[in-house]
Amino acid sequence: MRGSLPDSGPPWRPFTTINAASPALEAPHGHGSRKASSYPSPHGHGSRKASSYPSKIVFDKFHVMAHLLKGVDTVRKQEHRRLMQQGDESLKGTKYLWLMRKERFDEDGWIDFEELRESNLKTARARAIVDTFRHFWTYTYLGSARKFFDRWYGWAIRSRLAPIKKVARMLGRRLDNILTYLKHRITNAIAEGLNAKIQWIKYTARGFANRENFRIAILFHCGGLDLYPHGI
Repeated sequence: MRGSLPDSGPPWRPFTTINAASPALEAPHGHGSRKASSYPSPHGHGSRKASSYPSKIVFDKFHVMAHLLKGVDTVRKQEHRRLMQQGDESLKGTKYLWLMRKERFDEDGWIDFEELRESNLKTARARAIVDTFRHFWTYTYLGSARKFFDRWYGWAIRSRLAPIKKVARMLGRRLDNILTYLKHRITNAIAEGLNAKIQWIKYTARGFANRENFRIAILFHCGGLDLYPHGI
């Protein structure tokens, strides 16, 4: 079943939660005959350099966007702190508005948010940069996507918004593996969904007496069992 966890038998190791921002994340070795693998995008620093990751590693689209939105939120927090010192509450209570996609707003909510988006706030500029990047995922030709990224990268680096520049440089270093997503269109969203469910199982149980009990609980909740009585 799609999104379920099969019983591979002992020795068995449960999935562990993946930290998308982990600086220690490295490309695994020994992929064998697998065509491509999807991983969260690693977090890094420094100038733009070519990626040293294998060309068949695909950095997950949703983690890339999470990094960008985190940059927007960092800009918002810095600007909100400065504005509040001046008695300006323009950004008060707007945190989640800046992180929502247009599709999540109702019509009136989007109209109200448009006033903020079109303002001279630094946060509005950061959000515009991120919204523009969303067009990257619509490309099918890698050459065109690379040209789009180069134009976007120049805008982001000249934005004078340190959190956005930091993310742009990180994406620039991993561009080859981000471009690979446009070819394979794969994501680790299902695996991360299972990870989240496993963490929920562990949390709600407040721990397990032994490893086998934990394994059984995971298979019960994530194994795709059909518990509905038949013949009724």
